[in-house]
Amino acid sequence: MTANVADLMARIHALQDEVERAFAARRAAFRYAVVNKRIVFEQDVARRHRDLREGVARYIVDAKPLHILTAPMYSPPAPIPT
Repeated sequence: MTANVADLMARIHALQDEVERAFAARRAAFRYAVVNKRIVFEQDVARRHRDLREGVARYIVDAKPLHILTAPMYSPPAPIPT
């Protein structure tokens, strides 16, 4: 019985190592790191993300009219009368 448990534990550790290697390869491919439970992109990737970001005005200009007409409208909460 203990041989089976030891064999299973060895396989689990081997699989964990394999998963960690796969994650490391993906992190290298997408050029990011995990720091303090947060994803941090390399500077050139973060800069490219900022460059590709689309502002509200540009979105409205480029949007189809039906999308604008059917978009939900949000307003600030009304003050509570006292």
